[in-house]
Amino acid sequence: MKDGISSLALGLMLLSEESLPSPTLARPCFLIQYPGMKRLILLLACLLPVAMVEAQGHAGATWVTEKSEVIGGEPVRTAIRVRVEEGWHTYWENPGAVGTPFSLDTDFPEGWKAGEIQYPAPKRITVSGLVSFCHEGEFFLPVTLTPPSGFGGKLPALRATLKWLACNDDSCVPGKTEVSVLPESDPGSVAVAYSKLPKPIPGSSLRAAVDGDAISLSLTLPENTHVDPTACEVFPITRNIIDAAAKITFLKKPETPNTWQVSAAKNEYFPDETGKIGILLLAADKSAFVVTTE
Repeated sequence: MKDGISSLALGLMLLSEESLPSPTLARPCFLIQYPGMKRLILLLACLLPVAMVEAQGHAGATWVTEKSEVIGGEPVRTAIRVRVEEGWHTYWENPGAVGTPFSLDTDFPEGWKAGEIQYPAPKRITVSGLVSFCHEGEFFLPVTLTPPSGFGGKLPALRATLKWLACNDDSCVPGKTEVSVLPESDPGSVAVAYSKLPKPIPGSSLRAAVDGDAISLSLTLPENTHVDPTACEVFPITRNIIDAAAKITFLKKPETPNTWQVSAAKNEYFPDETGKIGILLLAADKSAFVVTTE
């Protein structure tokens, strides 16, 4: 039996692009994706029951609120504090070559709404030649709540399930935890969480054009901006547009004031219709900015 399990755990499963259109993981495994190929090779790392793996997850979370007294229809700023075990990382909203971002499954009373999870700037991590956009250590995921119209009083016990994928250099493990908004307000932590979100740049614009296997970006900023795109690390916010391993370095267009350009390799899973495209500019002082196409 032991030999049989070992053989199965080391087996290769070849999945076509049609059966797995984007590189996401649902079970603990190694993921190898070779550039230019339309196949993913999944090497099974273990055969542990999923429930056992998810109970570990290599991360934990608590949920804090800016205020405990709320008024119906008025948004309430909250933040989920995530702590990731040393040596492991979780994934940004655009995970890059591999990975899965956080998700929040709510179990709220009728009328309560939760906005999308918001993310601070990530960092690039390369494992086995694959570039991903990740979070490590301790960080906040802001979530804005909206009480139902007519509500007034203390914030009720709001519960949800937070899910993620944690990886290290050898394997990936799905995790989840039940979180509920703590009854005591923590405005200081929530303020820090929202201060770390990327900020829009008023008066900026971004244009994108496909050129064969590349995508060209043209960025225009207002004259009084203090942001220097040539000195920023650039992350593609929109998934499956720019190859995660592509080097995105803006260069100034001398003939056009306040405009910068870059050409980067298209993602292997570039869609037929792109919709809005967004990029994040991360300055050396860790201030982050976001610009999107119209």
